[in-house]
Formats: sequence, C-alpha cells, structure tokens
Amino acid sequence: MPERINFDCTIPGCNKKAAVRRLCRAHYHEWRITSNPNHPKCKIYGCDKPVHTFKSMLCDAHRAKQWRADNPELALERGRQQTIKRKLLGKVYRPKQWKSPSAALQKAMHRRLREKIIRYYSCGTNKCMCKNCGVSDMEFLSIDHINGGGTNHLRQLKGQNLYYWLIKNKLPSGFRVLCYNCNFSLGHYGYCPHEVKCTATFNYRMRIYKPKR
Repeated sequence: MPERINFDCTIPGCNKKAAVRRLCRAHYHEWRITSNPNHPKCKIYGCDKPVHTFKSMLCDAHRAKQWRADNPELALERGRQQTIKRKLLGKVYRPKQWKSPSAALQKAMHRRLREKIIRYYSCGTNKCMCKNCGVSDMEFLSIDHINGGGTNHLRQLKGQNLYYWLIKNKLPSGFRVLCYNCNFSLGHYGYCPHEVKCTATFNYRMRIYKPKR
C-alpha cells in the first residue's frame, strides 16, 4: 500500500496539515461558506449572510440575537460578567505602563486590582463565601482554590502574583473568596468550623483537634 502524502494547507501563512481540497479544516469551512454558491442563506428576509448551522438556518448575528431574546436573564448576566472582565483586562492590567512605577503607585495599583478581583469572585458581595462567616473586611479576604491544590499552584507560579495570573488567564473558574481564617482551616485541617456543625473533642495525648461527626 503506498504511503499517504501529507500536504500542507495552501493558504499562505497557514502551517496546518491539509484535510480537504488541499486546505485545513478551518480554511475549508470558510471556503465552503463563502465560496460555495449552493450554501443556504439566512432565513431572515433581507439577510444574505450564510447560515452558521443548518438546524437554525440563521447567520451568526441573527442566531445570537434570537438566543438573547430566548434567554434574557442569562444574556444579561453574561453581559455583566463580560463587562467586568473587559474593564479588568483593559484598564487594570497594563504591563507596558508598569515597567518602572514608584513604590506608592505600584502599591495603589495592586490594591485596586485585588479589590476588583475579589469583587468579581465574590459575585459583587465582597464577603467570605463560607457559611455562617460573613466577614466583609477587604483586608481579611483572600482567593481560595475550590478544588484544592493551592500550594502546588503557587509553586508553579514561581513567585508570580496570583492576582496578575488570574488577569492574564482571563479570570478562570475554580476560585472563590474566603477569609484568611476559613482558608487556613481548609488548607491545614481539611474543613472549616463554620461548615462543620459538630461537637469537637481535643485529644490531649496526640495533640490533634478531632471533630466528632
């Protein structure tokens, strides 16, 4: 059986392997929509744009508009989250302007960045998200890894600030706001006293704090 020859995509500047018609999958999809005269158009009257999916028979713009009309509350919430992200990424993180700031200016910028990130991950409440805690002082709040592994993550950052890492990665999920007490208890004991409603006993012999469930 002869060996299969792998061609590169014929579009200049594209280094991907060709899949169909000497084009990669992305450029073939673009060619199929824009250059194919038999590709169906949007069903909205007066719109000549090609359809995005055959299920809805709508172009990208009208499909997004219909989704926003069908899900107004979800669209509003996503719009708010995108606005917060856009403000954080556009106005706060400016590495070209932070090459040589003074100590006072750098401290003020870091404080402003920390407050906005805590406001984002606390859903605008600026409070500890632990049950029966309710700490709202900004000085006592911190970022917690929901699934654990915070120590290993900070080691991988190699000295980089966690808040700047969150901005560079576009505010990923998997984080929440906790006060330092709740965060410390979860990291060292595996539980928070506010969430574990139990009677605790202290083992004087082993010097270990053991909750009785």
